[in-house]
Amino acid sequence: MNQKVKEFFSDKRRVAIAVLALVAVAVLIIGLTATWFVDSKRLETVGKVQTPSVLKVMGPNASAMEEIDLAYDPTEFPNHTVTLTRTFSVVSGEHFKLQIAHTTNIADLDIKLYRVDNASQASAEVAGDADGESFYWKRRGGQATQDAPNGNLYPNSGSFVNPAAGSDNKLGEDVGNQIFGAAAATNPGVQENAIPLYWELDVSNTDGTTEKFPDESGNPSHLTNFIIDISWTDSSKETDVLYLIAKSS
Repeated sequence: MNQKVKEFFSDKRRVAIAVLALVAVAVLIIGLTATWFVDSKRLETVGKVQTPSVLKVMGPNASAMEEIDLAYDPTEFPNHTVTLTRTFSVVSGEHFKLQIAHTTNIADLDIKLYRVDNASQASAEVAGDADGESFYWKRRGGQATQDAPNGNLYPNSGSFVNPAAGSDNKLGEDVGNQIFGAAAATNPGVQENAIPLYWELDVSNTDGTTEKFPDESGNPSHLTNFIIDISWTDSSKETDVLYLIAKSS
């Protein structure tokens, strides 16, 4: 009899310990949950965390693009002056900074940059296809010339970030050796034309001329299209690298 009583209480004790353990875990979970809600409420009163705006350099009309193709047929330019027109877009919030960075090996490299306006097929200066959708654009402000730059943004708007002293914005300077590091300061250092020259423009999308474009989460963003004209003389053996960069403003 005593043995059965001992076994009974022993079994109940094991059950009681298990139940107490579960209760302790439940209390711990409830405590942590309550703490999380209290802390979340405090954080909410301090200020909401803002999700970063989407910012992407893409193809025309936000189409997929990994790089701007500058391939060309030399037979199309018998005078050796190559002129290429390409298109791209930036998907962004209301403001962003657009940068053009390029090395300066080609002496007569000429870059022109335009915002775009939609046009009819008959009046379009640039036409193409973006993910199966046709587009017809004209350069905002008209075709730029040397005497009448009109809508050309580069370099008429914005500013050069790192022009070398006395170079008339023809050469870049590795300010503080931030680009090439210590190599730029040592002899023989970095050849001056290999240092990228940076140009920057603040772009505002609050003028109502850009198209609204939802990002992956469905949040509203802006689609800004650009036309870029690039020309140079291909008789030289020099090569330059050109970057298009979008930064948060």
